[in-house]
Amino acid sequence: MSKKTSTERQLTRRQHARHERDARTQQLITWIAIVIGVAIVGLLAYGATSEIIRARKPVATIADDTITAKDFRSRQSYERWMAELEIYQYQNYLAQLNQTQPETLTAEGGEETIADGGTDALIQQLQYTLATLEQQLSPDFADLFANQVLDAMIEEKLVRTEATARAITTTEEEVQLQIELTLGYDREAAAASAAAAETITDTTSATAPQQPTFDELYEQFDTNVLRVTRFPERQFREMISAQVLSTKLGQAMSEGAETVEDQVELTVFSVETAEEGISLQSRINDEGEDPAVIVEELAQDENPLSAGYSLPWLPVGYVSTQFGPEVQKVAFDTAVGRASQPVMGTGEQLFVVYVSGHEERELTPDLLAQMEQDAYRQWLNDAKDELVEYQDWESAVVTE
Repeated sequence: MSKKTSTERQLTRRQHARHERDARTQQLITWIAIVIGVAIVGLLAYGATSEIIRARKPVATIADDTITAKDFRSRQSYERWMAELEIYQYQNYLAQLNQTQPETLTAEGGEETIADGGTDALIQQLQYTLATLEQQLSPDFADLFANQVLDAMIEEKLVRTEATARAITTTEEEVQLQIELTLGYDREAAAASAAAAETITDTTSATAPQQPTFDELYEQFDTNVLRVTRFPERQFREMISAQVLSTKLGQAMSEGAETVEDQVELTVFSVETAEEGISLQSRINDEGEDPAVIVEELAQDENPLSAGYSLPWLPVGYVSTQFGPEVQKVAFDTAVGRASQPVMGTGEQLFVVYVSGHEERELTPDLLAQMEQDAYRQWLNDAKDELVEYQDWESAVVTE
């Protein structure tokens, strides 16, 4: 029987030291990898946490409610995209008008004229509007645009709070109607189009343009606006609901207001000097000249400080808003059929007031609507002063 023997190879001292050094190096590499991995995970977690914190950071506080940076950015993206779409529509409209703009025509006698001056004026107006919209979206105006968006969001929260306090609510039908208006959908026109389509022949219906349904329009809006801007549909509907509530709130604030008030009917003349004003007063009071004739006369005057304005019936407050409190006092103190002495109004401008009527009378629908709007604006300004605190909203401004 053979005896199996094995010999263990002994490491030299140098080999043993190298082996230990390699083991320590491998251990160090392992620990470094672990530390780096932990650091990367920590940085990612910190970044995610920081982003969450930044998203939840309030840009404005409204009593016990807040507007977060995330919602603020989302609303800015929506509003900016809507403005971009409006710009695109104006550009297309202008392109169509420029293509159909008539060329210069040569009339008899060799004079060159434009066939449609009204179209030319429309183009200029559209170009001005387009330039204004483009300026609003420029980087230089990003803070101003964002501030307007933030104020709109604040107003919506204040409206909802006040509406709740007054037990004012909206219905799904009211919100639906407002959404249709926002999307440019006219349900009456759509119904008329559908009724007309039923009465025309098959040949005509094959070529007649069909009105898109609301569902088709909303699908396009959802795809091309809400999804593009990542503006949640819930927030969109809340925005629309607030618009309905603001209208109801304005109506509620004007309920019980007087509809009959002391009013004056005026012609107001702006004059450059007191001497000119006294002369104008004398022409009306002493010489019996027709104020309407003087208005036409001043319209031809090249002096920008001399002009005449025929005003409708106005109650106390509205004359002061336009011309200043002194002009209002004179307007209600001057006898009917008489012109006042020159009086200082807004902007250090001199005015002569001719009173053609003064009586208690019903407010016009336009004045009632204006009073409703004034009451609403006064409430809104007071509520902002009392309940709103702006935070670091500038850090959440969207520039594109």
